[in-house]
Amino acid sequence: MKTYLKNIRETDDLYLREGLVHPGNVLRMANFALFRKVKNGPWIHVGSKVRNLGIARFGDTLSARAVVVGNYEKKGHRFVDLDVLVLVGERPVAQVLHTAIYQPRQVEAA
Repeated sequence: MKTYLKNIRETDDLYLREGLVHPGNVLRMANFALFRKVKNGPWIHVGSKVRNLGIARFGDTLSARAVVVGNYEKKGHRFVDLDVLVLVGERPVAQVLHTAIYQPRQVEAA
């Protein structure tokens, strides 16, 4: 945990002092769900809307349940919207609407 916080340059000692899981780790769960639910190569993170529902503490095991709620084309890119529920056991920690480009538009070589 200390290494993760140092790597992301987190300066607030709240996470270590209180033994809290950093919100970045919660978002990582949405990325893992994306890898499991969507067949993709290189992808581009477009955005995430996070609704915090509880806290996770160091040592808790996080899991994610995800459903694809959108799959569409915009400006030649293929997008996916994933509704992800992040849990500690059966207790919800966050709900994330995760949007990514899973297939960038193809541009012909000049």
